[in-house]
Amino acid sequence: MDSNFESPEERALRMAKGSVKEGWELTLEKGTFAIEHCDKAITMMEFIEAKKYLMMTLVGALPLRIDNCPFCLLRPALTNESCKACEYSIEHRACLESDSVYRKIVAAKDHLLSELSKYGFNELKKNEGEV
Repeated sequence: MDSNFESPEERALRMAKGSVKEGWELTLEKGTFAIEHCDKAITMMEFIEAKKYLMMTLVGALPLRIDNCPFCLLRPALTNESCKACEYSIEHRACLESDSVYRKIVAAKDHLLSELSKYGFNELKKNEGEV
């Protein structure tokens, strides 16, 4: 057996690990940037905006993409047939179906990002009774 041969599972695992690691490294960079801006904030508005950026970065970094899903990477041809054989799909429905557990998780993440985008100076003004 060729020692350079990589099974489909080994390939999928390598790709999933790489994708998650790459996403985490970018998140660390953005998180460090946000923390530095929180620390440098002179006004509450500056702090809130830096905190908002940090929260959106952390939520946005959740590894919920097909490029880091080990199940999808095991069956790279995204067809109905490959999804029917998918271990995740058998128990939780195909991740691309609108009522699947995966899509519900992604929708919750998107909803949280949408709500976080509203977080900001207007919230501070409401708390101070100015709005």
